[in-house]
Amino acid sequence: MVGATARQIVMMLSRQYLSLVVIGFVVALPLALWMLNKWLEKFAYRDGFDVLFIVAGCVLLLLTAQVTVGYRSWRAATANPVDSLRNE
Repeated sequence: MVGATARQIVMMLSRQYLSLVVIGFVVALPLALWMLNKWLEKFAYRDGFDVLFIVAGCVLLLLTAQVTVGYRSWRAATANPVDSLRNE
């Protein structure tokens, strides 16, 4: 058998996509924290926010991206190429 297995294809696509998600999160995090602090300054009585919520959001974002990319990659990797060519 020549070529990558379905598992290798899923791992390659997942690694590439999740690295983009992490880069996006790292870029957006300081901006979001700054905007949140500016917004909270307008209130007379304010409560701080917990870092746990930010970490939970990051984990949920990564989990959702991994499940979505993994599922779509697995379907594409295990599909029969003849079916795609027949519809062309």
